Amino acid sequence: NKLGTQLSMTDAELEAELAKMDQSTQLRYRRNTRFEEDRHLRTQQDQAYALSLQQDQLRIDRELRQAAKQAELQAEEERRKNLARQAADAQAQRMTALKQQFVFEPTSDQDGVLQLVIETPSKERYRRCFHSSTTMQTLHDYLELQGLDPNLHQLRRRFPPTVLSEPNQTLADAGLSNRDMLLYASKT
Repeated sequence: NKLGTQLSMTDAELEAELAKMDQSTQLRYRRNTRFEEDRHLRTQQDQAYALSLQQDQLRIDRELRQAAKQAELQAEEERRKNLARQAADAQAQRMTALKQQFVFEPTSDQDGVLQLVIETPSKERYRRCFHSSTTMQTLHDYLELQGLDPNLHQLRRRFPPTVLSEPNQTLADAGLSNRDMLLYASKT
C-alpha cells in the first residue's frame, strides 16, 4: 500500500518524504521506487506487446480467411468455366454430327421423298427434301442446325392445324405429303 502511495505522490511530496529519512533508508527507498517504476513500465510494455500480438494474429486470421475465400471463388469460377467449355464442346460435337447427318439431301424425284417448306417465326423459309421415314426429331435437328432453338419452338402443320409433337413419329405417320408447309412457331 505504501508503494501505491509512493507511485501516486508528486515529486515535491516525494522529496519531502525523503528529507525525513536517513541516507541508507533514502537509498533503499529510491531503489525500491525505481524498481517499482521499472516493473510498472515492463508490465505496460508487456501488455502493449500482448495487445499488438493479438491484433497481428487477428489481422493474419482475417487475411487467411480472405485468401481462402478468394481461392474458393477462383476455384468455383474455374469450375463454371470448365462446365461452360464442356457444354460448348458438346454442343460443337453435336452440331458437327448434325451437319454430317444432313450432308446429302435426297432429290424430290425419288420415291418416298417429300419436299417440305418450314416457315420460322422470323418469316424465313427453309425448303428441303426428306424421306417419308424421317422422324419429327430429325426435322427438329435440321432446324437446330439452322440456328433455331428446339426448346422454344414446335412444329405445326398449317392445314389441318396440328401440332407435330411426337419426336419418333415419321413424316408419313404424321400424314405429311409432298410440298406441305409447316410452321416452326413459338411454344407459347
